[in-house]
Amino acid sequence: MQDITDGHAIGANRWANPETDGSAIGSFNCTVNPPQTFELHAHLSILMNNEPQKIPLYLGAAPAGVTHCFYTIHTHDDSGKIHVTPTAAGTFTLGQLFQIWGQPLSSSNVAGVSGLPVEVYVTDNGTVTKVEEADWANIELMSHREITIELGTPTTEIPNFTWSD
Repeated sequence: MQDITDGHAIGANRWANPETDGSAIGSFNCTVNPPQTFELHAHLSILMNNEPQKIPLYLGAAPAGVTHCFYTIHTHDDSGKIHVTPTAAGTFTLGQLFQIWGQPLSSSNVAGVSGLPVEVYVTDNGTVTKVEEADWANIELMSHREITIELGTPTTEIPNFTWSD
């Protein structure tokens, strides 16, 4: 188990800076000071042929003058920790994260990586469950849930992370 409380980077650089111009993305607006009332943190790992890939710094963020605005689902670092800061309680999903990121999530293309077999796993309280393809976009981002997307070579061990909120 690896502690990512300090926000250190996990994996190789693959994706360009995902910052946007702050325009609405679907039903998500960019907020300068997101509320902390319903904040939760999940984790996303993308492994390509058993090699971790960095989930980009400031995914779901946009420059706004001297500060940044953030969408409801975003990152602050490239550790893979996903911040969910809605204005009201609700269900937020992996599909919405990929929508905000502007990347595809399908069996033939995950964040621009295509031509490799794809498997998706969810880890809750140490229990790993394989998720069927039809349900990938609907995977709920829940507190301390870990989502692993495996591209290419099957992994021998699902990564496991811990952090303090």
